[in-house]
Amino acid sequence: MCSSDLTADPRTVLAAAVRYRAPEGSPALILDYQIAARIDESGRLHRTTRTVTRVLRVQGIDVVENFSMPWSLARQDRPVIKARVITSDGEPHLLSDTDVAEIDALNANAVGAVKLLKVRLPQVDVDCVIELQVDENDHASLIPGVRYSELVLQPGLPVAHFKASISSLSAAALHVETRSFPE
Repeated sequence: MCSSDLTADPRTVLAAAVRYRAPEGSPALILDYQIAARIDESGRLHRTTRTVTRVLRVQGIDVVENFSMPWSLARQDRPVIKARVITSDGEPHLLSDTDVAEIDALNANAVGAVKLLKVRLPQVDVDCVIELQVDENDHASLIPGVRYSELVLQPGLPVAHFKASISSLSAAALHVETRSFPE
């Protein structure tokens, strides 16, 4: 269901999205959640996260319309965020630079090593489908044994399909751990 470049025909995406059923009362349904992570020879993480979400009720608009994402200036390149919102009439609306704000994570007026990207998706409404892709790349490797990343799923939203692939070209041992994956 995920189109890696957000170019699939919008009406085809909408038609595919309505085939999925969500539990009664769900505000939105994550139709597809995919993560591809690769650790290179130098120990740097490169991760692409793709999601496709359908808003089912008015309550789902607030849940998915805005999100934020921290990133480390010392370790990461600025994440690249691409998004397309397909409204119920089949019209695609792309995320623009004005929909993404960058602030210091601790205090908007402070200078720090951690930044926060705040995103407001365009034209989110009931029966829309949101395609989102986030590309994260380290420019410096972590200290061996340090946690690279953490995945936190949106609480209260059911996930129809989830896939994670993790590979490592690094000589360091790779340890993947699942802690409290939602039912």
